[in-house]
Amino acid sequence: MQRKAPDFLFLFLTLIFTAFGLVMVFSASHVIAYKEYGDAAYFLKRQAMWAGLGIIVMIVVMNIRPRFFKRITPFLLLTVFLLLFTVYIPGIGVELNGSRSWIRVSGFSLQPGEAIKPALILYIAYLLEKKGEGVRNFKNGLMPPLIVTASLVLPVVLQNDLGTAMIALMTVMVMLFVGGARFLHMLVLGVGAAVFAGIFILLFSYRLKRITAFLDPWQDPLVSGYQLIQSLYAIAHGGLYGSGLKSIQQFFYLPFPYNDFIFAIIAEQLGFIGAGTFIVLYALWILQGILISVKSGDFYSQLIGIGSISAIAIQAIINIGGVTGMLPITGVTLPLISYGGSSMIVTFFLSGLILGISRSRRERQKDRKKSAMPVLKHATHLTSRMN
Repeated sequence: MQRKAPDFLFLFLTLIFTAFGLVMVFSASHVIAYKEYGDAAYFLKRQAMWAGLGIIVMIVVMNIRPRFFKRITPFLLLTVFLLLFTVYIPGIGVELNGSRSWIRVSGFSLQPGEAIKPALILYIAYLLEKKGEGVRNFKNGLMPPLIVTASLVLPVVLQNDLGTAMIALMTVMVMLFVGGARFLHMLVLGVGAAVFAGIFILLFSYRLKRITAFLDPWQDPLVSGYQLIQSLYAIAHGGLYGSGLKSIQQFFYLPFPYNDFIFAIIAEQLGFIGAGTFIVLYALWILQGILISVKSGDFYSQLIGIGSISAIAIQAIINIGGVTGMLPITGVTLPLISYGGSSMIVTFFLSGLILGISRSRRERQKDRKKSAMPVLKHATHLTSRMN
């Protein structure tokens, strides 16, 4: 394949959202940062460092041909699996915000569980291309990727990071569906995953409180419902045009306004028009990622692209849904916008994969016919798969 320049629109929007995120992190955190660390730019400096590192990662990844990742997929899976257990090493693993899913290295907190997203995306793409129509067979086609997925997702669940586990699992489900798995199989798996999630929530009272707080936050306004109520206050206070870069929720009312709930600050400061514009541009970014993926010259690249953009989109939907009270709060960040190094590095890695796919040029017309746009073909023949 010949190589061309990366997709301009996707790259441009990636950098725009990165810059916008830095502005919003500073706006949401400077009061807290000054009180706790004596430096109003404390969180901004750290986020800028992660953004710079992430951009380097993105540039490196987008200059690697997608098929290179086939050779390192087994090594990557093993590395990520072992990395998940570093959170239990004394002196390295730490518990933050109720989750034993962090390690501390040189003063920085990292979340190893974030790495399961790119690892699973590359593995599922590799396996689906290898199996082809065999994925329609449950025992020999669908069970192997499900076993590997479970081996990476379950440790994350046990670390109390249900949000990351949900994103990874839903991303795998999307990839399996567009990769040719039977609709009935996917329906059964979806129901099974929902039942498992329900049992897990019932076993842990604080998880159940999050669900009840989502349904009625005013039932416990000072504890389980407090964060959502303050988020809704922020959104309401923003009105149509917003309050500008100064807002009430900066002043210690909304917990972690620069992290999981940064969209509430966006809505408060920029109003309905600003927040709506942000969502439209974010949706455009997601759509462009999808278009890049389905226009790729081979099935493997299509699956990598669809998996990467699905992971980003699912995480954004879960985050904004939780902030606005439409979904339960899970504690996941808003990609490229929220404060957080691990999430940002992974998002840039996934963006680099998509940009790398956009650089691949199909050399012959017969290559286009051979690929036959498998993702679109499966969607077109949806009814034939419902058996």
